[in-house]
Amino acid sequence: MKFIISLFSIFLIFILGGCMGIIGDQQEGYIVEINERILVVSGISQEEAVEMTEEDILHPETSVGSATWFSVTDSDQYEVGQLVRVSFRAMNESYPGQATATSVKVLEE
Repeated sequence: MKFIISLFSIFLIFILGGCMGIIGDQQEGYIVEINERILVVSGISQEEAVEMTEEDILHPETSVGSATWFSVTDSDQYEVGQLVRVSFRAMNESYPGQATATSVKVLEE
């Protein structure tokens, strides 16, 4: 009986862990859009960041790195085209990803 409970517990951990996606990491990229959140995209140039929209990123023929919507406390302090490094604890697996930023460092204006 203990074996079955242990096996079930391990299975449950894998299932729940898979729903969260990436856990505890950083993403570096350019801010492409700002509303209450910031959309950070890696693998693009600053010029592309200024010109792109979320629709461009979601288009299947557009080749970009990872894209993530980050919830931030004050999105007014950021500008489209800024290079940032965002730390986060967990990311939902969607495209673009969704996460709450634990810190945002502006690397380039």
